[in-house]
Amino acid sequence: MPQAKAVVEPYPHWQKWWNAKGWKMSPKLSLANKILVIENRNIARLTIKKVPLAVRKDSGILPQEEWLVQWYILHEYRAARLDLDDNIRGQVVMSERGLRTAFRVEGLEPESQDGFANFYGADVAIQGWFIRQESYLNIPHPGTPLQGDPNISIYVSDEIRDAVVRLLMVS
Repeated sequence: MPQAKAVVEPYPHWQKWWNAKGWKMSPKLSLANKILVIENRNIARLTIKKVPLAVRKDSGILPQEEWLVQWYILHEYRAARLDLDDNIRGQVVMSERGLRTAFRVEGLEPESQDGFANFYGADVAIQGWFIRQESYLNIPHPGTPLQGDPNISIYVSDEIRDAVVRLLMVS
């Protein structure tokens, strides 16, 4: 009787939704302004800063601070071809726990929606915030590995993770 052959994935799961330009991202931390910028030249930029929010609870409105995560992506190939400024901008507001989980910061148990993470073969994910497999992070969601997606890919190097830790410490 013939034996069944093992199905071999042609590449890891993250390569189905993460863009390789994420390897070129580097952090720039401004402790004075309490802002972290992670960028790849002027092609892609992620900015993280703490923002005050008012949260409605049963006992009334409570002040709370969360993390504003904004991204900008210039789609060079389309901009050059169409002679226009073709870019994507977006933002999400994350809890500190969510930010720590996204950027592999130790100290808290991962916050995740396991069904969403499992569907894309990721370690951890929160729909609408991020998806991450090992150090391969997409914000706010998975995409294709092609140019033109409305999400930003970042390889969370030790340097980037350490910059996030430093930002959390001063805020």
